[in-house]
Amino acid sequence: MPWEQLEQEFKTADVFLFPSHSTPGLAILDAMSYELPVITTDLWANAEMIEDGKTGYIIKKSAKIQYYTGDFIPNWSHYPTSKFMKTIKKTIDPEVVKQLVEKTSTLIEDEELRRLMGKAGRKEIETGKFSLIERNKKLARIFGEALES
Repeated sequence: MPWEQLEQEFKTADVFLFPSHSTPGLAILDAMSYELPVITTDLWANAEMIEDGKTGYIIKKSAKIQYYTGDFIPNWSHYPTSKFMKTIKKTIDPEVVKQLVEKTSTLIEDEELRRLMGKAGRKEIETGKFSLIERNKKLARIFGEALES
């Protein structure tokens, strides 16, 4: 999808609903920059980006899907023929669906909450932990420590 079309979607949306079995790269942060509250799954880095109840909602991941191998290694096999992908495609977890409906309904019905969460997300992008200033502080610390070694 061309960026212009995606940007139009962000501008006209009220909520960014991203129930996922993975972390979507920058999509969540992009949505936050457009003041959209985000609903996503508690997987990988998603909960590091969304503060539950403040910038959106984190729903529990499916108990029916094995996200880690026996050695606690992420089961990231995303090839279309992988067992992980086949399981995802045929598994519907009623508990996950219930959470999605509840959280989405809450945001649809409460315009003020949507606005507050959206503004809180935008603030994280502009001046909070995802801002360029904070990123550059972290990079300066990392490079400074590397130079001292």
